[in-house]
Amino acid sequence: MSQAVRFKSGGINCAGDLYLPPSFSTSRSYPGLVIGHGTAQTKKSLVSQGEFFSRAGYLVLAIDYRSFGESEGEPRGQLSHSSRSRISATG
Repeated sequence: MSQAVRFKSGGINCAGDLYLPPSFSTSRSYPGLVIGHGTAQTKKSLVSQGEFFSRAGYLVLAIDYRSFGESEGEPRGQLSHSSRSRISATG
């Protein structure tokens, strides 16, 4: 089971789902993962991965990229021109 969270990315409000290990305790540390969807999906497609890794002891944050799913941003469901430039410049 996950908890809905909100965070800012580049000044845009974004949505995520936080998955906690079954025996989660604030008194200890955990490894963490941030997982993202493909360009034709949303964080809802990552439920099984979030649950799997949280059962393995990880804190998992599944995110909706800017302009996807529950995150804000325009144009909807597309990488912005500046995002594409950063992606092609880095990899």
